[in-house]
Amino acid sequence: MHRLLKSEGELAGVLFNRVFEGGPPFGGTLNDYLDLFKEHFIIETMEPCYNSIPPRAGQEVFIQLKKKMF
Repeated sequence: MHRLLKSEGELAGVLFNRVFEGGPPFGGTLNDYLDLFKEHFIIETMEPCYNSIPPRAGQEVFIQLKKKMF
């Protein structure tokens, strides 16, 4: 994603905040995502979703990241 984004580009989305056996879907933990993104992105928001649908409540993370320039 870092290579695809323009300078000062942003990435926003919802990720699973749980681990699946085997997958797909593939998930991760908040710490996994921090480790994956911190080198190439400024983490503006990375927090549990407040508006997930009931079956996914507590299992999703909203991310808003800004591309770091090197």
